Amino acid sequence: MARQPVTKAEPELPQDILTVTSKVKVYLQAKGYRCGGDMAEAISDRIRVLLDLSIPSAESAGRQTVRACDVPEITGPVDPPQE
Repeated sequence: MARQPVTKAEPELPQDILTVTSKVKVYLQAKGYRCGGDMAEAISDRIRVLLDLSIPSAESAGRQTVRACDVPEITGPVDPPQE
């Protein structure tokens, strides 16, 4: 059976929370901080940015699998694009 081509321009991408919020809360609590209600969404937005930045590296290597080596180093603020 032939593989289906990957659709690169999807009209609506999922905006689900990409983290386990309870784990984020535990991590922050261990450092003596509390977790704001908007934290999970903000982290997920930044994860989407990192994933979007990782895709070209996988493509240039001829892969459809995004690997850890494709994730760019964070050298400054990681802000989602303004809509």
